[in-house]
Amino acid sequence: MVDYDLLSKGIASNLRQGKIESVVYTLKRIEKVGIAPLDLVDETSVKLMRKQFLSMATSLQVEKAIDLMEILAGLGFKIKELVDPFDVVKSCVDISNPQLAIRYAYLLPHTEILLCRIIHGFRKKGDMVSVMTAYEACKQILDTPNMYICRTMIDVCGLCGDYVKSRYIYEHHDSRPLYLLSTDLSMVWVLTGLARVHGFTFGDSLEQSKINKWKEFGARLTKLLNLEQPWTLILDDELANSFISPVTDDIKDDHQLIFEEYERSWDQNKELGLNDIDTSSADAAYKSPEPTKLP
Repeated sequence: MVDYDLLSKGIASNLRQGKIESVVYTLKRIEKVGIAPLDLVDETSVKLMRKQFLSMATSLQVEKAIDLMEILAGLGFKIKELVDPFDVVKSCVDISNPQLAIRYAYLLPHTEILLCRIIHGFRKKGDMVSVMTAYEACKQILDTPNMYICRTMIDVCGLCGDYVKSRYIYEHHDSRPLYLLSTDLSMVWVLTGLARVHGFTFGDSLEQSKINKWKEFGARLTKLLNLEQPWTLILDDELANSFISPVTDDIKDDHQLIFEEYERSWDQNKELGLNDIDTSSADAAYKSPEPTKLP
């Protein structure tokens, strides 16, 4: 007969001595004989684990920490509760090991969010080789293109400082440019989001004419995604604070882009809060022939 209380006390005792590695492998062996490891780890032991994993994750022992957490994940432990994910990612970035960071991200829920953090971390370090390594790993891990990853790479393209490399990353995603892929995903999200929100009203009780109209809308959207018919994207930026990358080296040679400048209406200024700004002092200063003197 197994004495669970004695085993639990033995685990806690080893953790107090800093023997986290020994404890993890012991739990793995215990699981093989049919004993649930989670039943042997009480709150005190979890706190001791957190302390030791924090120490390992923020040092050169981060790889060993991830090795152990992979085992614990297989035993049913919630890895996110053992250490702050951002601490682990930072350590992986510091030692320039994108593969290790990807391994860790795969242990957590919402993997794509942490993958974005990894890509941004290497971008801030100026390590574009690791950025691309992490990005390629993302494509291998995720079965379908992911909006978060695509948008992160687009951001990185604009911040990496290398025009040639930036342009290549931006324009090449398998056989589709990233900006087109991101647009495709956005449009798919619109369609699936509408279907999800209005799922009940799209059921068998809906009038056939409305069902046909919905199917027609989906078919038209599919044609746009597959570029089977021409379409125009209109970006109305009231603050003139946007930039669309041309498909040519010189923006003047991209005849598909049309720029139209206009003066904001009173209503647009009101929406932006510009009508409430008092500029009388600045106007007077600009009109004054005398230079402005500071007190």
